Amino acid sequence: QVDDLVNAMGKTTLKVQVNVFKNLWGEDHSENRKFLRELFAQFQERKKAAEFITNSYHWEEVFGKDFDEFSKYGLIYLDADGDKSCDDFVPFAGWKHADGKIYTLNNKACGVIMDYISECQPSKQS
Repeated sequence: QVDDLVNAMGKTTLKVQVNVFKNLWGEDHSENRKFLRELFAQFQERKKAAEFITNSYHWEEVFGKDFDEFSKYGLIYLDADGDKSCDDFVPFAGWKHADGKIYTLNNKACGVIMDYISECQPSKQS
């Protein structure tokens, strides 16, 4: 599956976005951690950059509170409060700041449903 994804992306510099939401993953922290390590090993082998879309609640539900070995990767955190500001970011899982914030969900424009993401500035966060 990773080969198919990477091949479909071609030579773009786009990052693979890995969604970590409780309803998309199993309940076993150990199995989820194992799968994520294997997935990222394949991304590294194929020289494909990746980042996460999640928040502290979902991360801890999927991997457990003490799992912080992926904080070197980018993070777009979900806090659909309608506010573009990243001032409400609270560090978790080794991330001291986020790269972006999903601040609204399911916006419809021209027949397309999309989420709105703001860029976060590290100096403005905890």
